Amino acid sequence: MKTVDRILEASLILLNEQGAAKVTTNAIADQAELSVGNLYYHFKNKDEIILALFKRFNAQLTPLLSIVEEDCELEHWALWWHEWFDSVGHYQFLFHDQSYLQYSNRHIRPYYHRLMKQVEQKQLSIFQSLKHRNELVATESDLIRIAQQVTFIAIFWQDFYEMHRHTSTQDQSPFTSALQQILGLLLPYMKAAEQIRVEQLIKQPSMVS
Repeated sequence: MKTVDRILEASLILLNEQGAAKVTTNAIADQAELSVGNLYYHFKNKDEIILALFKRFNAQLTPLLSIVEEDCELEHWALWWHEWFDSVGHYQFLFHDQSYLQYSNRHIRPYYHRLMKQVEQKQLSIFQSLKHRNELVATESDLIRIAQQVTFIAIFWQDFYEMHRHTSTQDQSPFTSALQQILGLLLPYMKAAEQIRVEQLIKQPSMVS
């Protein structure tokens, strides 16, 4: 494995386990079994490492953000979210304590903003396609609002889940609960047959995969 990849893999492990605020470059060097000098040869600081990981995450999302909306049926849309949260699970530190990440690393802030707009626009396009296929009964304003709501869940659900799980008796992963929330947002805009399909997916998110 190349040294850069070793550093990024070691960083990802530590950042997911401890959070960005607590991880130091010394700890990353130890995890990667490198000298600190060798680490600094490849990355000037922790911010550069985090930015490199964000770019990797973005690259992993390219197939999702490039799907053809016209081919997207309801189950495909649910699968889109399953794959989204699978990717988020591998880079979960990016979705914890985002205030710290965005304000401590000014270079990463535009990437968050761009990602949020990409997800929102992709969801709006998918909803418009579902409406065209008569799977959704909604106005354009409805579709815009739902796209914003599901984007909020996509980006901020992990922080909400961590706060909420301490007072909740439900034993669900953050990704299962997020998927159920997202699916539930579409129920009021479905015809009866589609509502049954969505309710089945809400009860058994594993059916999506």
